[in-house]
Amino acid sequence: MASDKLARLWSSFDAITPDVETIEFLHALTRLVKPRRVLETRTWVGLSACAIGRALVLNGFGHLTTLEANPEAHAVALKNIEQYGVQAVVTPLLATDMGFLPDQAYELAVFDLTSTIPLDDLKRFVTSLVDRAIIVVHANSDQADDVVKFVQSLAGTTKFEGLTMPTPRGIFIGCINRHLATGSASELS
Repeated sequence: MASDKLARLWSSFDAITPDVETIEFLHALTRLVKPRRVLETRTWVGLSACAIGRALVLNGFGHLTTLEANPEAHAVALKNIEQYGVQAVVTPLLATDMGFLPDQAYELAVFDLTSTIPLDDLKRFVTSLVDRAIIVVHANSDQADDVVKFVQSLAGTTKFEGLTMPTPRGIFIGCINRHLATGSASELS
């Protein structure tokens, strides 16, 4: 009952799109850290991609590559990206996460754990992140615990620092830090 009241503090478009507050956070984060290259898994209907894209436009530089495997959702995302006027800075690919081979290093990555791939497979994207890259991991409400599991699984292979935020869907924000001493990767929560 208490968690139901707490969940009402957040606004959502549907069961898959990140909540409004997370979308606003992604926009603000992109404005703040000013990445040149951004990767997002699971575009869905493109609302978070549009928010990141608008921030890149305001920054005056940067590009987002975003992945969606569902053709219907991808078609809606294309329309939203055009409507928001961010098609010059957002490349929405109709591709599975596993079918995408990163060809560049990214400074910001937004991982959506509602993707249909196992958590271990998502880890392969981490090798495409520059040192000090920002990672945002989020999930739907049924997978909030998976955010923590994913971050803990990275601790064995990736040096990072960050924190888990207490939102209904679960969100982690962290920073790759390849200069941390071996074995001292940390998660602050």
